[in-house]
Amino acid sequence: PVLLQARISAGIERKRWHDREERYREQLERREQFIRATFGRYLSDDIVDEILEKPEGLELGGDLREVTIMMSDIRGFTSFSEELEPEQVVSFLNKIMSLQIEIVREEGGDVDKMIGDALLVRFDGAGCEGRAVRAAGRIQEKIQAVGLHPGIGIGVYTGEAISGAIGPEDRQDFTVIGDSVNASARLCEAAGEGEVVVDSNTVEVSGIKGFGAVEEIVVKGKKKSILVRRLA
Repeated sequence: PVLLQARISAGIERKRWHDREERYREQLERREQFIRATFGRYLSDDIVDEILEKPEGLELGGDLREVTIMMSDIRGFTSFSEELEPEQVVSFLNKIMSLQIEIVREEGGDVDKMIGDALLVRFDGAGCEGRAVRAAGRIQEKIQAVGLHPGIGIGVYTGEAISGAIGPEDRQDFTVIGDSVNASARLCEAAGEGEVVVDSNTVEVSGIKGFGAVEEIVVKGKKKSILVRRLA
């Protein structure tokens, strides 16, 4: 009887541990599903996998990497929005942002942030230059096809940027900062409605045809001007 009781107790304890492991595994699965559902809409699978591999969160700070930055901005949005009701402004922004984000995701880009009527996107990894240029061209084609007005201007620039989780421990933002981000913003400013302005180096590496002649753009804060081409 004593031996039997010991075996029964041991079996019950093993069952308890097994049940605990199952509950823990289910919690991990729910956590992974939540993270993928929440962040997967805007971040690539690689970054989502990095979040899942580090339960404590992404490492504070960042690393220097080569990226292609795409920035878009709605032309004349301030005056345009003044003529609309708030609900109409939000509806228009949702349409034009959703259109852009869908194409960006299809080309393997990551939405870094939405800043009012502007969108900041990064592409990294193999072929990032071509994917960024294709995304920009497809976005302009789609906006024209669906008749959204006013349209957007897009700047694309490739260079080094610091990428990582930046901010206090309780409120981090996974983002990119650096000269390439600033340069893409300046190229975006130089783009008219429906235009895509790309630095010449990105054009050459992308292998995409259909660009106009080389232009020289003087960028505030940079000693050297940037050679760019406009996607026809």
